[in-house]
Amino acid sequence: MRRGDVSHAKILRFCTGSEEELPLGYHIQPEVKFVERQSLLPTRNTCINKMQLTIPINNEPTDDEMYIFLILRFAIHTLDTMIDLSIQY
Repeated sequence: MRRGDVSHAKILRFCTGSEEELPLGYHIQPEVKFVERQSLLPTRNTCINKMQLTIPINNEPTDDEMYIFLILRFAIHTLDTMIDLSIQY
């Protein structure tokens, strides 16, 4: 099964419900939190702009869960880099 591309807009939409940063910014800044739990699938709360990524507590995640976890981890790192670069301007 082929998965679609992950973009910054898709991550932002997953976390906040919006594909672009609001013109006046966010009253509550988007947040990524790492939590320990069985499932590696991410969760979100668009009311408080929070995405939760999992730190696995068992040593045997499924292949699908591991793939999703690694893709999201890479995407968040890339998004953080892009935000850092935009702040420097």
